[in-house]
Amino acid sequence: MGQQYPSMYFLLLLYNVAHFEVAAGTTGKSTGTLFRTLQTVVTLSYPAYGDHGLGHKSVELLKHDDFETNNPFAFLRDDRLNLAKRKIHYLKAYPCSGMEIVSLFLESSQLFYSDKVGIIDGDVHWVTCGWGEARQLYHGLSGKGRVVQLGIQLPTEDHDAEPRVQQIKKVEVATRYIRCGEYYMSACVEVKIYAGRSGGDISRTVTHGPMTMLDFHFQPGGTVDQELLPELKGFLYAINGSVQVLGKNNAHLALLAKGQVGSISPLGEDPQLEGTKRKQTRFSGMGTDLLTNTTLRLRGGNEGGRAILYMGLPVNEPSMNRENFL
Repeated sequence: MGQQYPSMYFLLLLYNVAHFEVAAGTTGKSTGTLFRTLQTVVTLSYPAYGDHGLGHKSVELLKHDDFETNNPFAFLRDDRLNLAKRKIHYLKAYPCSGMEIVSLFLESSQLFYSDKVGIIDGDVHWVTCGWGEARQLYHGLSGKGRVVQLGIQLPTEDHDAEPRVQQIKKVEVATRYIRCGEYYMSACVEVKIYAGRSGGDISRTVTHGPMTMLDFHFQPGGTVDQELLPELKGFLYAINGSVQVLGKNNAHLALLAKGQVGSISPLGEDPQLEGTKRKQTRFSGMGTDLLTNTTLRLRGGNEGGRAILYMGLPVNEPSMNRENFL
């Protein structure tokens, strides 16, 4: 009698049990951690026409002239593009030394470079300017799509870093999957990890200093616990649907709906965390160090949701006063 092999269904079931996590707040176990929340929630205005004519609309998520509040982020914008085919869009030299520029493409299945290289929803271009400058970064870009673009000011010691471009395809991004409950196999939350880590999954993106960039996709009611370094500050941007921020015992703390951005303060500026002793547990990987002692708990709304989390370490330096350069 021939050797018996496990069925494909059994192998798939085994993979799901091993790879998927149980949703936060569904097992009855208390994490005993401190929960982060949103300090402010701002509803964005409608996109206005940008610098590239009728084919470009843009909305400013962070005011580029308020670096003291946004530190270390110089700008954050959401651009809608509808650029003519085969038209060459030249970009003059942009003085971005001392910065990193991160472009996350959304709804971009029709965007192309010189009509050859396609860009899909979830692709990212991570540009470290260092001592250099950006020149013709979007040369030949055409088609229809959307780009959320973030500017990060680097500390002085990294201003002479070697210029680098990391073109990150969606299929290459580390992904965390979370099951709906202890007895469910389907994923209620999918987390694309562009920088930093989520759960036990670590991004392969090389960054300067602690930086977290996560793309959360929620099914209705899907819940996730995201551990954050207490010194990090940042923003949560709702792309679609709505996302609820929860605290201990799943108490409601805040709600973020499509078109809203919420700010997250670091340890010293959050009244809820002030005076707390930190647990010195350090993880290191791919340019990112994390201390796991504060938690951001998120839950998808009634129709699910999608939100982008940006967290960075403030730099004790004056603003370089740079705007986006799409």
